[in-house]
Amino acid sequence: MDIAVCEDAQLYVDEMLGFIDNWIRINGHTDVHTTVYASADDLWDDWEKGKIFDALFLDIHFEYMSGFELAQRVRETDLNIPIIFVTNDNRYLRLGYEVSAYRYLKKPIRENEVHACLDYCFDRRNTSAILHQSFLITKQGFSIRMPYQDVLYIVSGIHSVKIVTRFGREYAMPLKGAFGKYAETFPSDLFVRCHRGYILNIAYAVKYTKKAITLTNGFEVPIGKTYAEEALKSLKDFFYKAVSK
Repeated sequence: MDIAVCEDAQLYVDEMLGFIDNWIRINGHTDVHTTVYASADDLWDDWEKGKIFDALFLDIHFEYMSGFELAQRVRETDLNIPIIFVTNDNRYLRLGYEVSAYRYLKKPIRENEVHACLDYCFDRRNTSAILHQSFLITKQGFSIRMPYQDVLYIVSGIHSVKIVTRFGREYAMPLKGAFGKYAETFPSDLFVRCHRGYILNIAYAVKYTKKAITLTNGFEVPIGKTYAEEALKSLKDFFYKAVSK
């Protein structure tokens, strides 16, 4: 489990890390990593680079970007990650609902409250269907868990692939082997190879012709002759199911 602690007061950082270490020891967990950020800007920089966490513990008051503003930005790209505000300012209690915060911990924090949050985040990580339906990519030294549902389409390059998400982010990564073999690693009920250089998430198709598929962001993915029959059948089945619901 990957945890982010965003706090600029060393006293509270040390306290939080101590609580987390005790939780790890008590539960016998071995695969838990904590990253500390002294500002919301620093955490956001890593988030934009593709770093993904299983829990965010956020102070609110920083010199530039506030923890609440950070939470708003995170929610634009991830609707599910647990956000826990850790602050001594009660004015933000109501605003926490606007970003679907999981908890609002009042300073000085209590160890049992932190442990309860960690229990929830750990259980969610291990049981969430969204996280199980994901794959790993590597970018700039980060290991990123990418949910299948966030992928819009994938395009092949020269010994590489570019993954485009529904949030407009792009991730380039090296490709070992054939693009066709890579395409086969994606669940066939969600993805279809419609061209020798394209795989798309069929859930984001809004219209199609015999030559191209238009996605929700307006991008047109070409349909190659070799893949037309299977792609068009998948599209027809998907659109029929969508209308039938």
